[in-house]
Amino acid sequence: MSNKPGLNLADLAPMSENVTISESIVPVYGISAKDGLKIFERFPKILGMMSGEGFNLGAFLTVAPDAVAAIIATATGFPGDERAEAAAGDLGLETQFDILEAIGRLTFTRGFAPFAERIMALANAANSASFSKVPDMKSPVELRPSSPPDTPQA
Repeated sequence: MSNKPGLNLADLAPMSENVTISESIVPVYGISAKDGLKIFERFPKILGMMSGEGFNLGAFLTVAPDAVAAIIATATGFPGDERAEAAAGDLGLETQFDILEAIGRLTFTRGFAPFAERIMALANAANSASFSKVPDMKSPVELRPSSPPDTPQA
C-alpha cells in the first residue's frame, strides 16, 4: 500500500448521474471497457457505427434497438439482465435518448470523437512499432590480427 497522499484506486467509485424518468430518478453509470466489450460481442454491428468522424446517436437508436436496451440495462446496474433489457427496450424513445446522453457523458468524459482519436493513435502506434519483428542479426565483422600471421619455418 502506498504512503503517498490521495485516493487509492480501490477507493474510487464509478461516476454516476441521476436521470429523471417520469417522477422517478434512475442512477446511470458509464460503461466500463469490460462491459462494453460484452455488448460489442453481442451486437457486433454497432462497432461499424463508430468512427473517428463521430457517432450518430439517432441512427444508432433506429438501427440497434436491442443494443440500446442492453446498454441502458448495463449502465443502470443490470448488465445482461433480460428483464432489465426488456424494460429498457419498452421505454419511450426520448427517455432512452435522455439515458443514452447521460451514459455518453459518463463513458466518454472528453467526448466520443476525442476518445476515438486517442484509440486510433494508440492503434497506429502499436501497428508501427516493431514489437513483433526480430532485430536484424548480422555476422560479426571478422577481425584482422594486428601483427602479421606466423610464417612456418623450414
